[in-house]
Amino acid sequence: MKLRKATRQKAKIRLGLSAVSGGGKTYSALIIAKGLASEWDKIAIIDSENSSADLYAHLGDYNVLPISAPFTPEKYIEAIKECEKAGMEVIIVDSIITSGTAKAVAWRLWKALAVNTRTGLK
Repeated sequence: MKLRKATRQKAKIRLGLSAVSGGGKTYSALIIAKGLASEWDKIAIIDSENSSADLYAHLGDYNVLPISAPFTPEKYIEAIKECEKAGMEVIIVDSIITSGTAKAVAWRLWKALAVNTRTGLK
């Protein structure tokens, strides 16, 4: 056991928001994202909710990547990789619960994108 000074480390966060329809999940996700990102243009929303991400355009100049059915894990993974390739610092997935197989999609997505939160490496 050894006492040491605290050092800031780069870590990734995965945060799930849950509320009733109209409960403020997208708005709240954007406000949290702005706290995490350096600028609004480094935030992306993967939007499977019929352009609902555009409702908050007045907040800042964030990016929207619309996706449509079928909502497969592969489609979400492809969208996330596209956002990463574009240099996004924060990616909001709105929403993953759009299909009858949401639990399976969420589990396969989690496994595919599993990152060691201590090192930031897969």
